[in-house]
Amino acid sequence: MAWRALIPAIALVAIPLSACEEPAETGAAETPEIAAEEARSEAEPIFTGVGQEPGWFLRIYDDVIVYEADYGERRVTARTPEMEEFDGGRRYENDSILVEILDEPCTDAMSGAPYPAIVTITERGSPPVQGCGGDT
Repeated sequence: MAWRALIPAIALVAIPLSACEEPAETGAAETPEIAAEEARSEAEPIFTGVGQEPGWFLRIYDDVIVYEADYGERRVTARTPEMEEFDGGRRYENDSILVEILDEPCTDAMSGAPYPAIVTITERGSPPVQGCGGDT
């Protein structure tokens, strides 16, 4: 019967610990294969982008696209689709995300840093965001 007295104490410890959980990721990152590919690719993105209000960051690797949105609150990881070139830029599109890169000079709104490209990201179900980027 003494174990019944421990139940309220366990609940008091478990509830605060649940608040420390990491925010859930969206997109394909939940599959172990993509997580493994992402870890392998993290060293050298082929393109990076950044935008403000809300803050976001983009990394494109040969095999994985990682988009961190809403100041890092949300993360979308998906396989890098085939690049489609068009006059003045390129596009990556899959079921999760559309990334359009225009080869035109861009200045970051927050830092004033110059970049060689304008980046527009449209995540499924969300309005597009725009920022700057460049090949790394």
